[in-house]
Amino acid sequence: MKFISKKNGIRILIALAVFGVVLLVARLYAVSVSNMLEKNNKSLLSELSDQCNNLILEKIDNNFTSLEVLADAIANSEDLFSEQNQKMTQQYAKKNQSVRILISDMAGNLKASDGIRTKNHKDIVDEVKKNGGRTVSEVTVSEVDDGLEIIAISVPLYRNDVMVGTVTCVDDMSQYSDLMSFPLFEGNAYHYVLHSTGEAVTLPEDGSLPFDFATDVSFEQGDFFKDVKALKKLPDEMAQGNSGMIDVKGKIAAYINYQPLGINDWYLLSVIPDHLFSHQTRSITGMMLLVNLFVGLLIVGLASFAVLSYRSKNKMMHYFAYVDRLTQLPNYQSVMDFYEKLPQAGKSYSYVLFHIDNFQMLNRILGYVSGSTQLKKIATALQEFVKPGEIAGRIREDNFVLLIKESNRRQCSERLKNLFDTLQKIQVTDGEITYNYNCIYSCIVYPLGSEIHFDKLSEQAVWALKKQKNDKRVNIHYFDQNLKNKLELQNELVADVCQAIRNHEFALYFQLQYDTSTNEFVGGEIFPRWKHPQKGIIVPEDFISVLETAGLALELDMIMLEEACKKLRSWIDRGLMPIPLSINISRLNIHRTDFVQRIKQIVQHYKISPALLTLELAETAIYVDTERVIGMIHTLKDYGFTLSIDNFDLGYSSLNMLRQASVDMIKLNQAFFSKGGMDQKDTIVLQNIINTIKLLDIQIVAEGIQTQQQADFLNKIGCNIIQGTLYSKLMPEEEFEKMVFTE
Repeated sequence: MKFISKKNGIRILIALAVFGVVLLVARLYAVSVSNMLEKNNKSLLSELSDQCNNLILEKIDNNFTSLEVLADAIANSEDLFSEQNQKMTQQYAKKNQSVRILISDMAGNLKASDGIRTKNHKDIVDEVKKNGGRTVSEVTVSEVDDGLEIIAISVPLYRNDVMVGTVTCVDDMSQYSDLMSFPLFEGNAYHYVLHSTGEAVTLPEDGSLPFDFATDVSFEQGDFFKDVKALKKLPDEMAQGNSGMIDVKGKIAAYINYQPLGINDWYLLSVIPDHLFSHQTRSITGMMLLVNLFVGLLIVGLASFAVLSYRSKNKMMHYFAYVDRLTQLPNYQSVMDFYEKLPQAGKSYSYVLFHIDNFQMLNRILGYVSGSTQLKKIATALQEFVKPGEIAGRIREDNFVLLIKESNRRQCSERLKNLFDTLQKIQVTDGEITYNYNCIYSCIVYPLGSEIHFDKLSEQAVWALKKQKNDKRVNIHYFDQNLKNKLELQNELVADVCQAIRNHEFALYFQLQYDTSTNEFVGGEIFPRWKHPQKGIIVPEDFISVLETAGLALELDMIMLEEACKKLRSWIDRGLMPIPLSINISRLNIHRTDFVQRIKQIVQHYKISPALLTLELAETAIYVDTERVIGMIHTLKDYGFTLSIDNFDLGYSSLNMLRQASVDMIKLNQAFFSKGGMDQKDTIVLQNIINTIKLLDIQIVAEGIQTQQQADFLNKIGCNIIQGTLYSKLMPEEEFEKMVFTE
């Protein structure tokens, strides 16, 4: 009985008290971690649902945009059901992988692109009139396509602002279902599309789904809530057009995010089973139980250990949430938290987005081991660069962010130049071998001072750096008023681009080509300009990205070709002797299977000799699928077009390509003449290469010529065709015609 003495009793009470305190702390910690994980789970589910929603809406919106362009072309014909319109709908259906395209007049008469005859479609016309324009049908089972689930997207046909019918795109619903398939969470993340009344529009393909919604059963008719009481609020929420999230417990445990799709009365339900995350909580709780077991055995010693373990787990959670695992730098979330705590919108700070321009090439050439090693070295340099009260973080593969205490532009540039000097000294290695390879760095500096969300700031910085990446003269760029104006202009132009195509607002600007041996203009190159009704002339660098956003960038080549044919036709009809016009063709258009057919149709429509058109292809475009592209070049030449290689280099591979491609003309890379004078050896080599090209009966054009010294040098080596501001600036068609056709 000596053991249960007064002294030992006090010790036991203290031990029990310590044990109780540790148990309480463990419980509070587990609850805290559980709450943190739940918050993170909801954030992940919301992002996943938004991503799926945006993909579906983007696809439908792109279909609307393309369909409206087709509708404008169809409406121009007096006969909606003409053979030409039939061909256009067939081409559109093939290009967009649609089941078919339907043209309806106001009486409901219909013609399908694939010749399928269907019932009267006056209902389509009525639905489009009722909705005032764009219409998306419900999902139906096709009677003529072996039970295929289809969806119809319709737009009106207008002629002189009067609706004369509709054009409808019939798509396989599986195209939209595929957008809902994400390879996340081991395939256990599901997306449902329901009517607001509960009937399913489309369901995941997996047969073992947690919720048994059906296409013909509404909330009122089904027994969805028999075992899942937490879903009872869903019908009222969806009926009122609300969005939100439900945490379902019990037999079926899951997080459910619901939000309207913005199409008809459709709702997107995104579901992630709870068990995908709960194992994290169980793991942490299990650890704490082990700590309590040891506390019961060792009392005070393990109580101390529990405190240390608690701190260690906090550090671990912080590490996974806020640290980039490869470089050990703060990650995007950590930098954002730092930014949001800056006083007075960070007036004394600058945001620097730092980019490794050729990192992808480093990975391809030297491998991912070298790439990872290089990132770690760069991270070390950046960490040493920042001062107390500043931060350096890695936000994605080859992008880093700095928040530095520099509001003065000169001082900021000096610091960053020193950083770049340090980075240039870092050698590329895989741990064993050192390579003679230098990384190329650039950055955009955004001086802070106004309230702006970190996500928006990062988005603008990425856009600005992309805009400046072609400027190789400097590697430190500033987000100045000029870039702000360009960003605002781009945002404003997005809404106008489709109307610009309909209203033929894209115009030609010209630059002449001059023959110094005959003192005559022998051709001209055309360049696009957007004549905006409110903003005036807009240059390509400001609207190309807008066309890309709208999915219309490839159409610009066809628009320019058609405008060139119109102009040539006008000169011929006026009795003027036309001069050949050169048109740049983008790399992606060259690889389209319908490219040759489309340009032939345009030339035939305007009855223009193809010899009056020079198609300029980028040299780099030929090296992708070389055999097919060279075959296409021969086809175009046989038809009568003049083929030219733009931005031509004088390397061996380029000369060898001329032997295979047999083009008519090359345009020498401007870099040969922009460096100033060439020494005697360079001149001899260049002259002999030019003589060789001439022996192949290929005409040579030097572009970008600005000085008489450059022109004299070109004459000396036998290059007489010159293009550049020395003889002709870029000019609108009125000035061009006056210069060419007026003696």
